[in-house]
Amino acid sequence: LGENSLIGKNIFEQPVIPIYDIRGNFASGKAPGLGNLTNPYKLAYYEGLNDVATRDQVFGNVFGELHATGGLSLRSALGLDLDRQSFDGYTPAFPENAEPSFTDGINDNHSRATEWTWSNMLTYKASWGRHRVSLLVGQEFHHDASRFETASCANLTGTPSVQGAVCDPTLNASSGWTTTLLSFFGKAGYIFADRYLLSVTLRRDGSSSPGTGRTWGTFPAVGLAWLLTNEPFLPAGRVVSSLKLRLGWGIAGNPLETEDVKALAAGVKA
Repeated sequence: LGENSLIGKNIFEQPVIPIYDIRGNFASGKAPGLGNLTNPYKLAYYEGLNDVATRDQVFGNVFGELHATGGLSLRSALGLDLDRQSFDGYTPAFPENAEPSFTDGINDNHSRATEWTWSNMLTYKASWGRHRVSLLVGQEFHHDASRFETASCANLTGTPSVQGAVCDPTLNASSGWTTTLLSFFGKAGYIFADRYLLSVTLRRDGSSSPGTGRTWGTFPAVGLAWLLTNEPFLPAGRVVSSLKLRLGWGIAGNPLETEDVKALAAGVKA
């Protein structure tokens, strides 16, 4: 918790220190050996009286699917997240502390963020005899925008709020960013006799963020698999219920990075 938190101050505050002094003001430790902790009741009083934090958030997603004859289907999905936050806080002066502070101040923070994603996928599945084929092509767009603003001032002579107070401005700042990501992807799969599997994927990603080299990147991958438990040469009543050998190769990375190849992985798995 630490001594700077409200609970920490209650734990570490010396029990001989009263809540109020003889004049009715908040008391604290001035005598040697009593430490420099702020009166926890004073903090709770001003936080409850002036500190206001709010957050309004709306998020969710909606999707639709269309199934046609012949194993063809289309799915479209939209996700949205709207977030608005604000904080109005007041910090009183602490002249009663062993290390006194004679300056009070206020701080207002406001932030807003908007994030949404739109994706579309078209799939096709077919089978004949001992052959099965699946195809998928898709697109996804992601947008993320954020804004943060803060204002504070000290030495209040009026109402403890930025709008109604007369004070000395100490900080007024803002920051924000907007990024977009666009991806196109596809995958083809083939299965023969429920034993031999082949998959090929290709993804192309683009980003609006300023990179050192590229905005777009292309990332392919290939996978082969052999399902041994479906082979007739394995004995009946075997102990292993599923055994598959798989070999994969692919390129993964980030379109913002200068190197085309950031990771290359290949392996055999059982």
